[in-house]
Amino acid sequence: MIWWGPPLLILFFLSCKGGTEKALLPPSNGKVGSLLIVMDSVLWKKQLGRAFHQSFSKVFPGTPRAEPYFSVSSVDPRLFNRTLRRRDKIMVVCASDSPLRGNQKGSAMLKDEIKERIERDSLRSYIRLRDVYARGQLIWLWWGKEEVLAEEINKNAEAHIRSLEIWDRKELRKRLFVSEQKKLQEVLSKRHDIAPRIPFGYEVAKEEDQFVWLRSWSEDVDRNIFWHTEDYRNRDVFSRLPSYRDSLTSRFLVDGQKSSLYVIHQPEMPFSTQIVDFHGHYGLEIRGLWK
Repeated sequence: MIWWGPPLLILFFLSCKGGTEKALLPPSNGKVGSLLIVMDSVLWKKQLGRAFHQSFSKVFPGTPRAEPYFSVSSVDPRLFNRTLRRRDKIMVVCASDSPLRGNQKGSAMLKDEIKERIERDSLRSYIRLRDVYARGQLIWLWWGKEEVLAEEINKNAEAHIRSLEIWDRKELRKRLFVSEQKKLQEVLSKRHDIAPRIPFGYEVAKEEDQFVWLRSWSEDVDRNIFWHTEDYRNRDVFSRLPSYRDSLTSRFLVDGQKSSLYVIHQPEMPFSTQIVDFHGHYGLEIRGLWK
């Protein structure tokens, strides 16, 4: 076990790294959809720990089986070692009114200046820092009374999930587009007046006027992307998107050997919709099960 003292912790939590200091940091690691919470092991079993765990383990909509938004793991501050400090998403949660030894260890990780900044903020009990122990890292520092912290995370769980999702999506884009198919992107851009980014491994499965289907297939995973364009006349189209999508999949996403087999929505999985900002345009995200 590697132990490290409060002076080093205080130095690290002063601010995000910049310039040369950031370049010297090791790269962060961790899976997309994972979250490490640093909290006293006793508090983790009480109201505060349950509030954080339940908030970030809520079921993700639109999946055939129950899956959480984030795979949440916890560690006592006394066991927060060098390996764990490199995780890409970390929440350090300290209760100002708890005398527990692990909590006191976590409290020593927060400089007084940071605690004062949080206490002066009447709207939230945390601050966020980037690139503290590793490059590409996001750390949330929570400080306040145990009951207040539990109440705040319960009340604003959805907003915190959205923030973490945005962070994860940026990281996922980096991984997906390490290698892009520039030539295919240029060809499709000229033919369809769009500018797609296509990761390595995708091929054109079908292409027609106003429709493109890309597919990346292996024995283990079958990934599909398709888009279709048509003239926009009014907002009513957004009220019929599920049936509109089925009309496209039943027409274009058809088995090559048996035309009676095509992709369509499965009624046992209800739709989940959400308004999104799609590059500055109004968009509607739909989650469901199609096969």
